[in-house]
Amino acid sequence: MKIHFENRYSEDDALIAEFAKKVVLKNTSRFALIIAFTGIGLMGISIAQGQMLMVTIFGVTAFLMLAARAIMPNLLASKIKKNNLKETGGGENVFQFGRVIHIEQGNVKADLEYDMLGKFTELKSGYVFKLGKLSYMVLKKGCFTVGDWNGLKAFIKEKRPDLRI
Repeated sequence: MKIHFENRYSEDDALIAEFAKKVVLKNTSRFALIIAFTGIGLMGISIAQGQMLMVTIFGVTAFLMLAARAIMPNLLASKIKKNNLKETGGGENVFQFGRVIHIEQGNVKADLEYDMLGKFTELKSGYVFKLGKLSYMVLKKGCFTVGDWNGLKAFIKEKRPDLRI
């Protein structure tokens, strides 16, 4: 297979943490923030009404939601890293783009068709394509060994004009 583009990198804690926070926990984080601010608002109303038990309940709820929002990305990133190591044996992540997308992650190898690429998300340190319900392809910025991101983006748009990148 002729390789037009290749992205190659070793496990990256910062990329995994950003992926966990901005992609996997995106809606959960927003939900926790909404609950926290609602709790703070209801706490203010309860103070005005002199209902100290409700102030405590709403205050604890707000605190727990903000704490969960701060802790969850790191916990999930640790879990993702541990699962990746268990499933692939660790090692380098290699994504090659040609007739198909060839993926090598440790001892796991797979070929994907371009029609499997789903929702795209750009992070500070990488690019993410959703593959099905619970799988993702994460490319790291600055780690193209063949071609570059702009070329790959144009290449994928040729193969998948319906995909928003």
